[in-house]
Formats: sequence, C-alpha cells, structure tokens
Amino acid sequence: MPALEDVPPQLMPALTALTARLKHDLGKYIAFAARWLPEDAAADERLDALRADLLQTRRGPDGVQDAASVWQGYAAMLLGTEPLEGEHAVDLADDPDVAAIVTAMTDLGPVLASLRAETELTPDALAAALALTREVSARCRTLNRRAAERASSAVAAEEANPTHG
Repeated sequence: MPALEDVPPQLMPALTALTARLKHDLGKYIAFAARWLPEDAAADERLDALRADLLQTRRGPDGVQDAASVWQGYAAMLLGTEPLEGEHAVDLADDPDVAAIVTAMTDLGPVLASLRAETELTPDALAAALALTREVSARCRTLNRRAAERASSAVAAEEANPTHG
C-alpha cells in the first residue's frame, strides 16, 4: 500500500483515529516550546526549547517520553509492522507525509543522542533540528487532515451507494 489514498475504506476510521493521536502526541509537542520563541531568540533559549521538545515530548502521570519513543509507537502501525485494526496492517512507507516524518525522525536521531549526552550542537545543527521538528509537526497535521478527508469521502461514497448484505 503505497499511500494513504490506497487504504481500504473500512480501515479509514482506525487510520484517522491513529493519525489524530499522532498529530496530538508527536505533531503538537515535538515543536511546542520552540513555537513560542521570537525570531531573534538567543541560541541558549532555542537549545532549551529543542531539548524540552525532543527529550520531554510526552509528559504525564506515567512519566516522560522522548520524541523517538513516541514516534516508534506510531511508526509500527503506519509502516505495517503492527496491525492497525484487528489483523489488518497498512504500510504507508511510500506515502509522502509518512516518508517525510520517517526521514525527519531518522535525521533527528543524532540530535537526540547529542542532547542526551549534553554535547554541544553547532548553530547550524540547532537550526536544522528546529526545522526538522517543524517539518514533523506540519506533516503530522497534513497526514491527519488527509486521513479525515479520505474517511469522509469513504463515508459519503458508502451512503451514496449502500451495499446490501
């Protein structure tokens, strides 16, 4: 299954729910602190925001998860290694939004390692990492919007042509 548009209509409600959670859990919080920074924020403020966004992406009563671990839970279902619903798996590796998220999260891996090790990021690496977090956030929103539109289209088509069984 190369793209979201190829997912069977009966799986769209589950996929839409999954992408809504992805948009919230990863898309919203991977760039949460950084979004409030002014354009001329000092490098240390930008680094603090990046550190919070990547190392404390999900915070709750069960503890803290970094961006990579949040993504791993969703990646398994979006890339077909775990079923989306029941025994049905979808592989959206070739979908443009999923592929962009995979690439950005892969590129953020060394940044996460540097932040954990508290090693210095160059100004260019910091800027690139912040751009990647914004890319992940935007792609999560777009993926969810596309899934919701596709699910609505599938419902409308079913209502227009109900199957009788």
